[in-house]
Amino acid sequence: MVDSLATRLQLSEGAPAWARHLQCPPTVRDQFVIATEDRPFTYAPRLAFRSGVVAGKRWVLLPSAAGFVDPLLSTGFPLVLLGVTRLARIMEEHWGSNRFDRELTGYAKRTEDELLATARLIAGLYASMDNFPLFVSLSLLYFAAASFTETRAASTGLISPALSFCMSIRPSQHNRQTY
Repeated sequence: MVDSLATRLQLSEGAPAWARHLQCPPTVRDQFVIATEDRPFTYAPRLAFRSGVVAGKRWVLLPSAAGFVDPLLSTGFPLVLLGVTRLARIMEEHWGSNRFDRELTGYAKRTEDELLATARLIAGLYASMDNFPLFVSLSLLYFAAASFTETRAASTGLISPALSFCMSIRPSQHNRQTY
């Protein structure tokens, strides 16, 4: 829910706010007319976070521990899967070598870049909620880019260093390896 609507409905009040929310569009109220409360209504205004440090000497955070943007598109799942795959490749290829820490630093930078790109996309989606055609276009862009990333990874059997989540890394930011 966008901040302006959350403020207007006074969601921090709990149950009374939920009752007000159900009155907004009648179709929402109609969907919940026979529902029973399982637990009290809880409003959590902002859940996003970003860790100040993603990697150190011989350790890294998975993307879900490095940051969380928003549940709107469930971006956490593909980010973690991509991160685990990258880390597996790094350990397989560089464990015990003098390049290991450098590879972890690169992984951390890529994770931070992808979290930032995800935050920008989510911000664009929330900013376009009053413009449905734009919201749909941005959503389709996300799903097309995510599908491309996953399909490319599956077809090659590995995560190319050039492959990024939702194509968030510009080609000029890395050496042009195989896509």
